Amino acid sequence: MNAFNSHTKCYVDSGFCSLPLSDYVQITKVVGNALIPFFGGAWLTAQNGWNTVVACARRYASALGDAFSSTVNDFNQFISRENQPVG
Repeated sequence: MNAFNSHTKCYVDSGFCSLPLSDYVQITKVVGNALIPFFGGAWLTAQNGWNTVVACARRYASALGDAFSSTVNDFNQFISRENQPVG
């Protein structure tokens, strides 16, 4: 249970964000069941679990933004080449 308490960066850096959806479902079941009997003392575990989810979302958003920027740049370069005078 203490794993999420201080290891958000470790989880994100080790590939947690790229797990298949079925693994997230299993993790949610395990962590959720562990939190129920200890909810009073497990607030930090839940909070850091959430922080891991947020870090993954930020990573995905950043990658999506980078891909979009790259696509726009490629398109702009293509358009500028097409508009160059021939000869």
